Amino acid sequence: MAVTDLACWASRDGARILEHRGRGPSDDVLLGRYTSSRPRPLLHALLKILRASPAPPQIRRATKPDVLNSRFLYFYLIAPAQQKQLLQLSEGSTVAHLNVADIRNFEMPTLPPIEEQRSIAATLGALDDKIDSNRCAIGLMEQHVLSRFQQLFDVQQDPAGFPISDLVHLNRRHKVAKGSIATYVGMSSLPTFFPVVDDWESKAVGSGQKFVNGDVLMARITPCLENGKTAVVDMLDDGEVGWGSTEYVVLSPRDEISTPWIYCLLRSEDVRGWAIRRMTGSSGRQRFSPDGFSQYRVPKPCPEALDEFNEEAIPMFLRMSQLRDESKKLEALRDSLLPELLSGRIRVPEAAAVLVSR
Repeated sequence: MAVTDLACWASRDGARILEHRGRGPSDDVLLGRYTSSRPRPLLHALLKILRASPAPPQIRRATKPDVLNSRFLYFYLIAPAQQKQLLQLSEGSTVAHLNVADIRNFEMPTLPPIEEQRSIAATLGALDDKIDSNRCAIGLMEQHVLSRFQQLFDVQQDPAGFPISDLVHLNRRHKVAKGSIATYVGMSSLPTFFPVVDDWESKAVGSGQKFVNGDVLMARITPCLENGKTAVVDMLDDGEVGWGSTEYVVLSPRDEISTPWIYCLLRSEDVRGWAIRRMTGSSGRQRFSPDGFSQYRVPKPCPEALDEFNEEAIPMFLRMSQLRDESKKLEALRDSLLPELLSGRIRVPEAAAVLVSR
């Protein structure tokens, strides 16, 4: 059974109308055709059921509701077996992509009845909803901490102030044997304007920046710096050294200057805008030099304000990490239930019992 038997493809005119309106119906599925890295799943973070404007490389599709439930289709396509199949269909040496014809002819198995599809989608969707709720909570806490930072501290340039390089540690050296296996955070995993890293892997150590828990990573290369790639390191074991891109600046706490304070400093428009203006190099490979932080001076934070900020911000950042960890466990549970439900090896009541037990 081909996907075209189950779904109505939007015409070019329809896509233009959607693009003009800036959104699609809530049950539409957006399918990402392109990926920036061949080994990464094409759809894992791109396929969503949402109200959003379709980007140019996306294909909009609306399912036939009497045959195929949209959310069931979403979960079916993010299952590992389908991810692998779609990746095998992808073409392109630099940027892997899916052709429209390949997606149209993508084979699907005999589907369960539509009511069972809805039940499966609702069961798995409950996990996704909790994951989304956690992410929303993290965002709200981050905004609260940023707001408190702005209320308590002035980080505009002050010729009589202290260099940032005197307030924090920059690119501290950590020893880790080359070739040993350690936690790796690649540039693609560094979030855009979000405090916690969701994705990392274990990888043989090569050249790259080293870091420990409590450090803050800031991308220093275009367009990653402009896009706001900055996040806190919090996923390592005690005493573990992680590593990542050579294009990070690693800032570490010093005395009463805490991890949340550093994160908020780097998120401030004054500091980030200044760093962007300080980038040098060819138009396509401009970089900010960490030495630049010795030239940006800010008023020294008063101890009372730091104590007040840290007392509120540090527990919130800890809670953000806990919510991220909970979401990763929920994702693992969802991914383990997904193939079992889709294959019929377990039924919805059994899956629901598993969720209740967690």
